[in-house]
Amino acid sequence: MKYHFKAISDPPNTLTGKIETLELEYIAWGCACANWITPHDYKQYQDRTLSAHCIFIEPAEKSLHIPDYFDPQLHLIRVTGQFYINPGYPEGTIQNEEHLDKAKVFRYTKVALLKNANACIKENEKSSIDIVMEILTSSPTYINKTKGLYEAIIKNGGTSYGITVEGSPHPKKDKAVDFSETYDFNLHETYTDHMPVIARFTFNPSEKQLYEYDPADDSLKPIEFDRKLLEKYKESCK
Repeated sequence: MKYHFKAISDPPNTLTGKIETLELEYIAWGCACANWITPHDYKQYQDRTLSAHCIFIEPAEKSLHIPDYFDPQLHLIRVTGQFYINPGYPEGTIQNEEHLDKAKVFRYTKVALLKNANACIKENEKSSIDIVMEILTSSPTYINKTKGLYEAIIKNGGTSYGITVEGSPHPKKDKAVDFSETYDFNLHETYTDHMPVIARFTFNPSEKQLYEYDPADDSLKPIEFDRKLLEKYKESCK
């Protein structure tokens, strides 16, 4: 049976008329979900009903995109605009096979990038996963793959991109999906109805090597990275 895609946003939905300014952080859910939340709500609901307090955002103009160097691990956004009265979906949202719950939608007319204060960790307090993330995100391969990526995603109707920790030697501590003897990551694009993975990476702590997964021959290919960070990684493991 052929599946017919259609827009499910609600054009008749009206704005509240109340201008608000929100600071929001991005959550990389492993599902089709609203993925922006205020730091206050994240702190209050992180152990329960977190997804119920997440919202969608919608630019009033296409030019109001979030900068392509936005990093969910390091940044927040500050947006000014209005909520729609009824829960719904951002303009242009397409129905897919995966069910997408409605959520509050914030239509913004101004956007600014902020540094996430919670990410400002002193160098000697960084955990192993922080250093491994730095190893990954400063590698030439990752930088090349994400250059201009945010802008391209926005043009295609998406919202952002993110990194999911799929595996870790310390899954609970590192908020990983599963246990692994290596640090395993996926880089994905985020749309309101799906999150396609565009690359996978692995850092092997015993080999002290960063790899990119090559799906063509189902193998890990070693890639360059800043080896000076290995000393920081070694210190974080003490």
